[in-house]
Amino acid sequence: MNDALIPKDINLPAERMQTAKGLGNISEEDRIIPRLKIMQPLSPEVDEGIAKPGEFVNSIAKKSYGKVLTLTPVIWWKTRVYWQPREEGGEILCQARDAIEGTQYGLCADCDYSKWHNKESPICTAIINILGLVNNVELIATSFMKTSYATGKQLINLFNYKKVDIFNFQYEISAVQEQNDFGKFWVIKFKDLNTPVSDEIYKACSKIYDNFAKIKEKVEDVATIE
Repeated sequence: MNDALIPKDINLPAERMQTAKGLGNISEEDRIIPRLKIMQPLSPEVDEGIAKPGEFVNSIAKKSYGKVLTLTPVIWWKTRVYWQPREEGGEILCQARDAIEGTQYGLCADCDYSKWHNKESPICTAIINILGLVNNVELIATSFMKTSYATGKQLINLFNYKKVDIFNFQYEISAVQEQNDFGKFWVIKFKDLNTPVSDEIYKACSKIYDNFAKIKEKVEDVATIE
């Protein structure tokens, strides 16, 4: 049995860790792939005591990975979401799952909501999504958006520069605190470890890549976790 998501303060007897009765088989229709969330001071998980600001959390299991983890990327894609202001409900007003054409306002390139206005960032949020293995174990999607978007751009350009399957190498993902006129916040940074993955991990990632068309639809919607 994989005990990765069992809280560290819970110790089950060894014999009870050998079986997984009652789990059943989750159908592909019901399967969900979590996202990796970086905790901010006002994140619900911080209020609930699940994690501290700056820690990474599994959006489904509510498990904290701390502030540093290893990511083996498999594939990336870009999306856009235009959210209603939180004080008005925070619902999705428009969404472009391909970052090209939105559900409500048409082509993103022509939409005024996707453009900068003087020094004000676009109302519509661009998101770089990277699906990969966290700590060589769990398949999770990491969202680089808002203050972490620049990091995401650097990372995907590095993938392109290497010109090999992106799951050949591992990267260290960490949380770094920054500050602006609005206060302190945490952003995602990365370090290129230049560490080749094992043949086992490479084959596992290659299989995930080949099935991405089906897997992509199982990734939890970013709008439900931000």
